[in-house]
Amino acid sequence: MNATPNNDRELVITKLIDAPPEKVFRCWTEPELLKQWFAPKPWSTPH
Repeated sequence: MNATPNNDRELVITKLIDAPPEKVFRCWTEPELLKQWFAPKPWSTPH
């Protein structure tokens, strides 16, 4: 993962994920899948 700050107070984070694009898209767009990975333990994303 790379974090690249610039002078406009913008932070760009890039991470390569070893998974098919379709699976990554599903994990971002299906609420039940998003809840499984979006927040680190012990936090959760209930909605």
